[in-house]
Amino acid sequence: MASSPIPANIRKRSDKYANNIKHRGSVPKSLDPKVQQKLEARRLSKKGLGTGMPMPTAANGRRILLALLLLTVGSALYQVCLPLFGSQPSSGGHQPKAKQSTGVLTREQQAKAAQAVLQELNRKATEKYFSMAKNYQPPVAPQMRDVGVDDFEDEIRKLIVQDDDELPHVVAEAQGPLV
Repeated sequence: MASSPIPANIRKRSDKYANNIKHRGSVPKSLDPKVQQKLEARRLSKKGLGTGMPMPTAANGRRILLALLLLTVGSALYQVCLPLFGSQPSSGGHQPKAKQSTGVLTREQQAKAAQAVLQELNRKATEKYFSMAKNYQPPVAPQMRDVGVDDFEDEIRKLIVQDDDELPHVVAEAQGPLV
């Protein structure tokens, strides 16, 4: 099979689009300049460009980072210098000052104080337990009557008789029209 020559108009069009393939990623959406301008304007308006809004840049990011760094360092310095000037941070209300001890307790004094606290707690718990124990009354077992087999037979007979008395009423009601 011999290949036939390609018509001139198809060859020119093919060459024109073949050149576009070499420029991947930068191929225009349209070859018409007017359409290309409209598409570019629409793309820029979607990004916020040309609308008067400031575009985020690296300088803005540096400013934000600097502001956060300054805030962090300033807060740390404030916390360090606070005890030096003797002012208390305000927590929204008046806080009573705790009594400060005049001296430091030794280990023996701490142990004695802890033992005294534990003895007092133990004494209170014991008093509470004994006061509850004085008033304790064990639960009373329910009284059960001695029931024999004859009692059950009598109960069953009574139930059967009662059922027989009620049976005619039920039958009379059921004998009405079924439809």
